[in-house]
Amino acid sequence: MPSYFLDASALAKRYLEEPGTRWVNRIVEEGGRVSVSAITQVEIASAGARRNRAGELSGEVLHAMGRLLAEEFRDVFDVLPPSSAILTRAVDLVETHALRAADAIQLASALHVAEGAVRTDDFAFVSSDAELNDAARGEGLTVLDPRLE
Repeated sequence: MPSYFLDASALAKRYLEEPGTRWVNRIVEEGGRVSVSAITQVEIASAGARRNRAGELSGEVLHAMGRLLAEEFRDVFDVLPPSSAILTRAVDLVETHALRAADAIQLASALHVAEGAVRTDDFAFVSSDAELNDAARGEGLTVLDPRLE
C-alpha cells in the first residue's frame, strides 16, 4: 500500500480549490498512509485566513474549512509533531539546501517517515513547492507534484 507525506502546499489543495485538488483528494481517500507535519495545520489555516482577508474566501467557507482540517488532523492523517530530532535535522537541511524554516521542518519530517517505511519504493513526498521538491530529490526522496499528476 502506498505511503505519502504531504507538505502544506500539497495538502492545502484538499481544502482550497487549486490545480491538483482532485489528485490530492484521491490519494487521501484511497486509504493509504498519509503523513503530515503538525505545522501543516497552521500553514493551511494561515493560507485560508489570508484568502479570507483578501476577500477571496468567505468567513463561512473559512470556518467550514477549519472544522474539516481539525477533524482530519485528528482522525485521518498520521501527524508528526516537530520533535527535537526533526528540528535538529531541519537545521541541517537549512544549511544544506537554503530552505525556509517551515520547508525544512516539512522535509525533515518526511525523511523521518521515509526512514521508517517498510518499503521506500512505496513512499512519496508530495509537494507543489519547486524549491522544496528539489531539496527532497537531493535527499533521495521520490517526489510527486499534484499540479503535474
